[in-house]
Amino acid sequence: STLIYLNLGFNQLKEEGIQHLSQALRTNSTLTHLDIKENRLKGIKIQPLITALQFNSTLLHLKLYEFSHV
Repeated sequence: STLIYLNLGFNQLKEEGIQHLSQALRTNSTLTHLDIKENRLKGIKIQPLITALQFNSTLLHLKLYEFSHV
């Protein structure tokens, strides 16, 4: 079977996690939904993710929002 929906929300991905995810997204040809909301990405370098998304032609839905944690 193929993975089409990946929910990594609320997982505190950090920079290393973003790096791994970015590498996977560059070559993945089946994922259509990615949820990485609420990972506290503020201050984390997400440029690799942005670049990887430019190469990915199958991803249709991306959840990236965060609410302020008081």
